[in-house]
Amino acid sequence: ADVPPRLERQGVTAGEWADAMRKLANVQRLGARCDAMRALHCGCIVVFNLGWLCLCCPWSKCDPFQVAMQAWLDEFNATLEPKGIFVKGFVFGKMQSGGQGSERSSKNLSVLVFALTRMEIKRVRDEPVLQ
Repeated sequence: ADVPPRLERQGVTAGEWADAMRKLANVQRLGARCDAMRALHCGCIVVFNLGWLCLCCPWSKCDPFQVAMQAWLDEFNATLEPKGIFVKGFVFGKMQSGGQGSERSSKNLSVLVFALTRMEIKRVRDEPVLQ
C-alpha cells in the first residue's frame, strides 16, 4: 500500500510505511488468540458474578493482541513523532447507519487515527481509546 499523501508530505517514507504495515498485519493475527479467555471472563461476570475478581489484573496487560498492539503503536510513534505525527488506536461502539463493521463484529469499529499537528496530537492523546 502507498503511503497516505499527508503522511508522505510530513516525511514518512515508503519503507517506513511498508515496515509498519507488515508489523501491524502480524499484530492483527493475534486478535483471535485469546477469544476463549475473553469468553470465560465475560461468562464469569454474567453467570457467576465472579468476573470482578478478574478485574484485579487489567485484561489489556495479559491479552497478547493488546500487548502487541501497544508495542506496535509505541514503535511506530517512535518513528512518527520526530516528523510531527502521532498515531493512536480507537474502538467505537455500536455503529450508526451507513457505518461499516468488520467481518468479526458489526457492533464496533476499530480505527487508527493519525494526528498531524501539535493541537491534534494533544487532543488525540487525551481521548479515551474506547468511544
